[in-house]
Amino acid sequence: GTTIELFSSTGFSTVVTRSAFSGAWSSNAPTISIPPGAGFMIHGTSAFTNTFVGNVIPNPGATNSMALAGLTLQLIGSPAAYDGDLTSATNNGPNSFNLGATLPKNSTIQVWTPGTGFTLAATKNAFSGVWSANPPFTVGQGFFVKPGSATNWVQTIQ
Repeated sequence: GTTIELFSSTGFSTVVTRSAFSGAWSSNAPTISIPPGAGFMIHGTSAFTNTFVGNVIPNPGATNSMALAGLTLQLIGSPAAYDGDLTSATNNGPNSFNLGATLPKNSTIQVWTPGTGFTLAATKNAFSGVWSANPPFTVGQGFFVKPGSATNWVQTIQ
């Protein structure tokens, strides 16, 4: 009974399902690839632990760069296995989450709150560029971002 959904500008669409009877995943499951940094929703029928495997971090000195379209709501997550607060100085630059300083003025971030759904977590003021809040993010957490203009989220590994 588990489903996995991806988000596009028109909303969520179910991409794979797991049968509540046989436990088998839908036939398209082997062809679905979710790239590093893409957010998605998993709806399970009970609590479970999901283990991610693969190589998502570039070699030391290399970078992850994710293009973010301006004024478009996007479900994303950190392409590198980083956590951090949105605006803390220690979470900007190499080896860090590096999102708060990257996003332009007039950007918004929404996070999932169980029982409530997606709620506004922070807004970057259109004039001063100051964030309204400093929410924390964990490794593997997805969230909605709507940049005030097109930008690239860059994370450098040192």
